[in-house]
Amino acid sequence: MQVDKNMMGQLIQIFTVSSAVYLSGCVAEPITASSSSQIIQASSRAMPSSSSSALELSSEASSVPAVSSSKQMTASSQAPVSSVSISQASSFVASSSALSSIDDFSSSSTVNSSSVISTSSMMSAMSSASASSESSEASASSVEFLGLTLESDNHYDAVFAQEAPVIDGEIDGSWENAHWMKMDRFWTAANERLRPPLSPADFTGRYKAMWNDENLYFLFEFIDDQFGVRTNIGISNKDTVEIFIDENQSGGLHNSASNAYNAFAYHISFDKNITEVNTHVAGHITVSVVSRDGKHYFEILMRLFDEANKPTAPFLGKTLGFTPSFIDNDGDSKREHFMSSVWTKEHDQNQGWLSADGFGSLTLVE
Repeated sequence: MQVDKNMMGQLIQIFTVSSAVYLSGCVAEPITASSSSQIIQASSRAMPSSSSSALELSSEASSVPAVSSSKQMTASSQAPVSSVSISQASSFVASSSALSSIDDFSSSSTVNSSSVISTSSMMSAMSSASASSESSEASASSVEFLGLTLESDNHYDAVFAQEAPVIDGEIDGSWENAHWMKMDRFWTAANERLRPPLSPADFTGRYKAMWNDENLYFLFEFIDDQFGVRTNIGISNKDTVEIFIDENQSGGLHNSASNAYNAFAYHISFDKNITEVNTHVAGHITVSVVSRDGKHYFEILMRLFDEANKPTAPFLGKTLGFTPSFIDNDGDSKREHFMSSVWTKEHDQNQGWLSADGFGSLTLVE
C-alpha cells in the first residue's frame, strides 16, 4: 500500500490532538461524534489544503460512541472542572514540531498496510486508556494517585498515620501515604466581595490529612508571593489557615457561650497565633510554619474535643464536619482571598464561624 508522507504526518497529528483532548485529565465533557468532527475540522485548519485525503480516512471517528473521560462530580454545590477547548487543541496541532516530519516515522514513502495506524484503532486505544485512567482514579480515594493532587472536593478521606509526624515543618516520610487535595475554590464572603487569585503566584494551595488513635494531622502547602506582609491586623485578615471542625457532624450554631463547643473555627496565622473567635482553645492545636523554596508550609497537630470541650479519641470510620481554608492577605488592611477545597453557599456567605451547617466532611479511613 502506497502512503504519502504528508498524509501519514497528518494522520499522526490528528491522533495527537485527539489524544491531547481525550486524555488530558481535565476534560469536562465526553468526546462525542460531534466533538470528534470538530477536532478533525480544527486539525484541518492547522494543516495544508492537501490534507483532504487524510481527513477522509479520519471521518470514521464520527461513529465512535461517547465515552466519559473524567471523574464525574457528585455534589451539586461543587464548582465545575476546567476543559480543553477545541481551539486549544487546534493550537496544539499547529505548534507541534515533534511530529511535523514524517521522516521521523519512516525513511520510505512505501509502508506495509499493517503499519498504517487507522483512526478506529486510535480511538479504541484512547478509549482503553481512558477506562484504565478512570479505574486508577477510582482507587485513589485514600492514597496519592501517581503523584497527582486530587481535585477540590467537599469530602476528604484521611488515612491512618502509620507513624506520627513530627510537627516541625520538615516534611518526613510519614506523610507519603496521604493524598494532596487542591484548594482552588474561592469564597466571596458575602459583602466583602472577595475575588479569586490573579495568578498561581498570587495563591496556589493544597493540603493533606492523617489521623491516629490520639490526634488529627494536617499539612498545608502554599505558594503566595505576598506571604506574611501584614502583622498588625486582626487574625481573620492576615495570612491564616482556618480549619472548621464539627467533631460529631451535628451541624448547628457555635456562636455563643451556650453552644461555643458545638463546632470550632480554628484560626492559625502565619506567625503561629492560634485563636477561636467564639471560645478559648488552649491545648487544641500545635503548629509549625516554615517557608522554603518559594513555598510555605503549615504542619498541624489537632486534638479532638467534643461538645463539652472534653478530649475525645479519633477512631476508624468516624466522619467529622470539616472544611480547610486559607485567608490570604496581599498587603492591604483587609484579606483579599478566602480559599478552600470546599464550596457551599454557607461558606461563600462567610457563615462558617457562626454555624457548622455548611461544613464539608472528613472520614477517617485505613
